[in-house]
Amino acid sequence: MKRSLFIIIAISLLLMQCGIFGDFEPPFVVSVTPLKDSVNVDEKITVVVQFSERMEPAVTEKAFSLVSEGASVDGYFTWSDDGRLMTFTPEYPLKKGRIYYIKITENAEDKKGNNLENEIYQAFTVGSETVKPYVVSTYPAYGTIGIPKESDVVITFSEPVDKSSVLDSVSFSPSFQYQLIMENNNTTARFDPVSTLEYGTTYNIDVGAEIKDLEGNKLLEPYQFMFTVGDDFTSPQLVSIRNSSSAINFTGGVINHDVEKDDSIILDFSKPMNRVNTENYISFSPSVAGGFYWESETRVAFSPSGIFDLDQIYTVCVSRSLTDTNGNELDREYSYLFQIDGSDSQPVLVNKISDTINDPWVNNQLIMIDAFGNFTNLCIHFSSSMNQIKVIDNIDVEYTGGSGSGIGLGISRYIWNSPDDDVLRIDLKGLDSGNIYKLEIKGGKDGVRDKKDNYMKEYFVIFFKT
Repeated sequence: MKRSLFIIIAISLLLMQCGIFGDFEPPFVVSVTPLKDSVNVDEKITVVVQFSERMEPAVTEKAFSLVSEGASVDGYFTWSDDGRLMTFTPEYPLKKGRIYYIKITENAEDKKGNNLENEIYQAFTVGSETVKPYVVSTYPAYGTIGIPKESDVVITFSEPVDKSSVLDSVSFSPSFQYQLIMENNNTTARFDPVSTLEYGTTYNIDVGAEIKDLEGNKLLEPYQFMFTVGDDFTSPQLVSIRNSSSAINFTGGVINHDVEKDDSIILDFSKPMNRVNTENYISFSPSVAGGFYWESETRVAFSPSGIFDLDQIYTVCVSRSLTDTNGNELDREYSYLFQIDGSDSQPVLVNKISDTINDPWVNNQLIMIDAFGNFTNLCIHFSSSMNQIKVIDNIDVEYTGGSGSGIGLGISRYIWNSPDDDVLRIDLKGLDSGNIYKLEIKGGKDGVRDKKDNYMKEYFVIFFKT
């Protein structure tokens, strides 16, 4: 009995050796290159796997992967040693500073269809440095308020970083133009604005994770910070407005009187103002040609290029769009009315024209006179002391029609009867009987003027018949 059992066992072992019962032994990995946890591996490395048996290439290749940072590496396979040695060659050189993971799952098979005995999972590092950089500090620090407009933005990293990756991965909102300067052996990135930062603006800075150190290691994590330029957010106010010949401030909602024709309009603000912006948003209605001059950072005056119109009511409007030097807008819009009616800005009047018979001659009246050749002692009475030259240059007599002619017509003499120069006597010559003549005293800014440079608003015209 024992001898029979021994014979049976011997025959079974012999049959197994001959492959009659089949191969059910799982294959296993003998070695992997690069070795597990290797560092300073060359970026052009190939992965070589030695199996214990001949493997099924198509199935085994599918069970293999080389991964870094979640992405698989593409490449191609070659086999040698009668199907026991698999070599994987990456399509492109590997990245320095990265950790790569070799994985061969149990789905790998030998030629007899036996799965791999154990899954293989091991890592190696390309290059010698794998530590990720991170942001150490920033200027301005997160949430800082009151940063000067002339400030640079500075980001300090834990180790030297690649400048191009900084340019690509740091963004500002709102954006501004800058020059990037790398300092301290490339550990500090200084952003130097081309122009000053905007006062009152909050800037948000994103430091992206794509920033890399010199070994190619990406930033440990993205970083954000923010800061505010300036700490003055109070709106300026219009403290007062007045004309230069008075110390009394204008009152809103009423017509302010006693403004002179050559006055400046003076505005005082509560804070230093943006000069260009301020001048652009102060307007007059009706419009006035003129210019601004600044007595201080808070006081500006407007002066007309000529004079204001006599008796005219003006509106001066101060827009809310005015800003102070820190960019804060005016607290509200302001509007004031004023009239050019000061004691030295009264329009000239012709009170009357008279002669020894007719008194007075009224504007636009037809007067009958008995004259032939000359007519003397025609007196013009003005309301103020006159500029003699301006008056003489702007009085004219002309022939308008009749049976005679206008030849030789004119004013033969000008005599100022009053020491105050407010009464002018003229003598006419060249008059013909039966004619109609017009005596015109020119008004407007180009007409007669008094000694205070006031003008007559309208022409004064008399028609007379001989």
